[in-house]
Formats: sequence, C-alpha cells, structure tokens
Amino acid sequence: MDAHDDILPAAHSIIDAEALGHEVQRTYGLRDPFRCELLHRGMNDFYLVRAGGEQFVIQLWRVGQRTPDGVEYEVEFLEHLLKHQIPVPVPLRTKDGAPGMRVPSPEGSREVAMFRWVDGRVYSKNPTASIARRMGEIFGHIHRLSPSYKPKKDKPIDHVGPVRRTFPRLKALVAHRPDDLAFYGRVAEALPAAYEDVVKRGEVPNGAIHGDIHIHNAFITKDERITIMDFDACGRDHFAQELMSWRWSIEKNNLPVALWEEFLAGYETIRPLSAIEKKHIPLFLVAKEFQYLCGFSLAINAIGHVQFHFPGLDWFARSVRKHVADAKLL
Repeated sequence: MDAHDDILPAAHSIIDAEALGHEVQRTYGLRDPFRCELLHRGMNDFYLVRAGGEQFVIQLWRVGQRTPDGVEYEVEFLEHLLKHQIPVPVPLRTKDGAPGMRVPSPEGSREVAMFRWVDGRVYSKNPTASIARRMGEIFGHIHRLSPSYKPKKDKPIDHVGPVRRTFPRLKALVAHRPDDLAFYGRVAEALPAAYEDVVKRGEVPNGAIHGDIHIHNAFITKDERITIMDFDACGRDHFAQELMSWRWSIEKNNLPVALWEEFLAGYETIRPLSAIEKKHIPLFLVAKEFQYLCGFSLAINAIGHVQFHFPGLDWFARSVRKHVADAKLL
C-alpha cells in the first residue's frame, strides 16, 4: 500500500500563513518588515498582513468559489465605487497590475485578493436603527451609480441554476424530515419557473450590486463611520433582490423589524422603489431564503453549522412556509 493511500481528502484546508505570505509579498511587492498570520476562517479564509508599517487583509477563497474574472469584476467595482466616495474596502493590485493571484492548495487552485485594513467592529455587535438607515442610503447610492459602471465582462447573478443544481443536497439534508422534503420539492419546482418569468419580462430594474448585504457585512467605527464589506457575491442583479438579503438577515437573526424599515426608508430617500419592484418583493424574499438553504446544504461540510450562523431546520421549516405563502408561490 502506498504511504498516502490512507489520507482522506480535504474539504477546506488551512494554507500555511508563512508560505502564503511569501507568495503574496513577492507578487504584490510588499516591503519589509513583513508578517502574515491567519485571521479568520469562515465561508472563505482571511489573513492579516503587516508590511512596511501598514496593515492589509488577504482574502483566500475556497476552491470553486471564485474565478479570476470574478475577482476582476469585484476589484473594478470597488474601484468604481471608491471614485464616487462610497465607503468600501480599498483593493490592492499586484505589482503587475493584476486584480489578484492564484495559489495551489490540497483541494486545487484558490483565488486570492488583497485589501487595505478596515477599522471598526462588525455592525451585528451593535445593530442600531440609525446606522441601518444610513446603510440604506449607501445602497441607494450604489444602485444609482450602477449605470455608470462598465465592467470588462458582465457577471449576471443566477438564482435559478444554483437552486436546480444544489437541491439534491437539500434533499439529503432533510431526508429524515419527510414533510419538509415533500414541501421543499414543490418549492424547488415552482420557484425557478416563477423567477424565470420575472427575468423574461425584463420589467424589474437591475444593475451592478453588492450581492450579499447583511448585518455581518459592515464595519462601524467608534465615531460611526461605515464601511460596506465583503463584495464576494457582487454582479448584475435586480436591485430589489439585493434588498432582500438585508431584510432576511434581520429575520434570521431575530432582530427588530425596525432595522429593515429604517434601511428601506434610507434607501428610498436616494432611490425610491417602483411599484413593479414592490410587487415582486415576496418572490425575491423566497428566492433569497431558499437559495441560501440550498447553498448551506452544499457547503455544510466545508464550513459547518456554526460558521453559517444556521438557525436550524425547524426554523427554516416555519420561515420558508411563511414566505412561500406570502408570495402565493404554491
């Protein structure tokens, strides 16, 4: 037997910080004194870098979660927003001008990007209504800036394909809950059809968006300066769909509905929602929730229940049923 025949495959390995740091310092041309340390593990991994008296963060995506085109779209979008004074992280390009780099890992190649350090605490530590309103205003500005963003390559966000591809994983996750299994099967058939009809009509405004705004994706300083974080999921999507990420995170974390109301009020001072957008909010909320549930089922063994802040199968059974009924989907 080969010496390595008994080694099981890795779902989500930890790349050695010193080895990663060596590659990053060389590729980005960072100055000494240099130090790279693991900062945080989650959906993807983050490393703290100290170089030449400055601090940076490396984001290292899991295998299959990012492509070079996706990294380029994100970096270009952030650069566009920064030109218009939107408070977002500052990306760094490599010394050759590339938006990121790629490193090998036990699971395969992983994409890397680098950002300047952002001060503050995550919004979820102290989720106030006043900050929620200001964040709504920021997203109103982001959406209004969308027409002026001209990416080299379009990145449409698909809400139908991922549900169809990952629903078998959800079936496996809830196989011991026959009532949920049957109900989710009906949703998995009805939701893509309803969503495809909305897309085909082309009547809901869309453009470049953040893609995953929730209570953990903003940093707030002591003097209440806001930075919108984590543009991993950015791409072209319906603006009203974007807002459902915020609304659903309020529900999922059992926070006051005022945090959604203030966010929406702030948003509409900059970009009022049209009647057609409001009409489709119930469907978009189901799409957000059900795609999350399917995605959790796919990534559970790479990320785990805790890092997902997963509220449990009983909670989802109640919540999905409520939102499906509100949308009159079934």
